[in-house]
Amino acid sequence: MIKHNILHNRTAKDIIWQVGGSIVNRASFFVTLVLLSGYLNPKIYGSLCLIYNMALSISSINSTGFGIVTRRELVKEDNKAIQKEILNSNLILITILAIILSIFVFIYQYSVHSIECSNVLFLSLLFLLSVNASFSYYLNYHYAGLGKFVEYNKILLPINVLLPILCLLLEPSSIIVSGGIFMLVMMIGNIVQILYLTQLSAFSFDYSFQKKHYKEYSPCFMQAIFGLPVFVILQSIIVYRWDNIAIIGLITLMQQILNMSNIFASKTLTVFSPKITKYKLENKTVSPKEIMPMFIGYMLIVFVVSGLILICLPIIVRFMNETYSDSIDDMRYFIIMNIITSISWFVIEYYHAIGKSWISFSFNVSVSVLIFIVFYLIYYNNMSFSLRDYANCLVLSRLILLVPLLCKNLKFFFSR
Repeated sequence: MIKHNILHNRTAKDIIWQVGGSIVNRASFFVTLVLLSGYLNPKIYGSLCLIYNMALSISSINSTGFGIVTRRELVKEDNKAIQKEILNSNLILITILAIILSIFVFIYQYSVHSIECSNVLFLSLLFLLSVNASFSYYLNYHYAGLGKFVEYNKILLPINVLLPILCLLLEPSSIIVSGGIFMLVMMIGNIVQILYLTQLSAFSFDYSFQKKHYKEYSPCFMQAIFGLPVFVILQSIIVYRWDNIAIIGLITLMQQILNMSNIFASKTLTVFSPKITKYKLENKTVSPKEIMPMFIGYMLIVFVVSGLILICLPIIVRFMNETYSDSIDDMRYFIIMNIITSISWFVIEYYHAIGKSWISFSFNVSVSVLIFIVFYLIYYNNMSFSLRDYANCLVLSRLILLVPLLCKNLKFFFSR
């Protein structure tokens, strides 16, 4: 007998706020990137995008483990004092890790090639963006665990709208001003979110929560290490091998278009994940058959939104730097191939939600290894490297692993 319905009444409201908030937030970020592509020359713009991508990689490493475990455990924790202690202690650990990882990434990047800015400016921007991106990434998980999707988006909506407004007002032509805009807006958003959660109460922290769940952090941390940072390492190699940092700007712009196309699907998944966790707690198991309607709905959203983005792509390109207009066919290909990536996101979130993070970890490690194998075997000796080649590296690696994993679950589904 089912004790808890995953799709209870508040889920629709949560999804609406998550989707609506993400549309505004990601649209603001995307418009800002398009504006900056016009204000900055391609090399400086590519350098800024690479630094920002590095900061996102660091935030993925030091926030994913804390975020995933905290989101799952906050579903069961009603004591507000303990919730605040978990928040404070996690933020302290995230800051320490951001410092360590920023220094490590700086050393790596300095040994590979120089970005179009001074080393001091590079390290300063990398650290400040990493800390703020890490806080933003973690707070999204924390609010999800508390079920405060409405509050989370009400706080961030008016703040993130400042991003393109500041860009229009300042018209930045240097990496320090453009990077400072990102840092300032993220910092304001983080401070307001933290003040809302703590309600100006006395600062207290307790690491007993982290000690209790440290074994669960390991696969999440390792998944992050072998996940998003792989893309940044791959981008660094591309710049070093073909001396084409401008392509990083195109890759980042395309990633933002895909992020916008995935808003409905990914935010629906963000809302469903705690529901799956709670369902499993009350019913002991979640079979593929019970998840299949959710998966079908998720994929329908992916197909519909991807189609709309393909239709709107020529209009979007008109507002981009004219140097990118020749790559519109590669952009279309990238969007179509992203459907495979969307399937892998669902699979990863599903195993996280049911407490089998080691499967997600194994999947991401395998994908990371395959990305480099495909890259070196097929593309490294080519005379050039395009956006289409980049998409192939990412998709082929996932497809090799997704086919047997999905076949296994589908076999179990039809056997029931």
